[in-house]
Amino acid sequence: MLAAGPAHDALSGRPGLFEAAVVGVAAFRSAAKAAGTAVCVTGRVPVCRHNAAHVVQAVSAFSALGAVAVELELLGTDLDADVVKAAEQAAVVQGIWLHVPGHSLFPAPVDRVEAVR
Repeated sequence: MLAAGPAHDALSGRPGLFEAAVVGVAAFRSAAKAAGTAVCVTGRVPVCRHNAAHVVQAVSAFSALGAVAVELELLGTDLDADVVKAAEQAAVVQGIWLHVPGHSLFPAPVDRVEAVR
């Protein structure tokens, strides 16, 4: 995911892609629950100068989808450290794991993993 909502669609060049992802994740979780299968949602945000301003919104969007973890894939070497710090703070507030290779790993509460019985 590059951003959230219309910003994701604009960055990807594919109108409706964000909403399709939301619908797809909801369908996946619903099917898993109906089958009695425990699942977890994770995400990846490729970060470059084009979407750096949208990273916090992307992390929050994954949280809203029920994600347990998000990984930031840093594609540029000139990214502002404030972008990473803001994403880390968002993950702490949202209560999800955030992995930033070479930087950090913030753990999420266990209750994010759905135990479907």
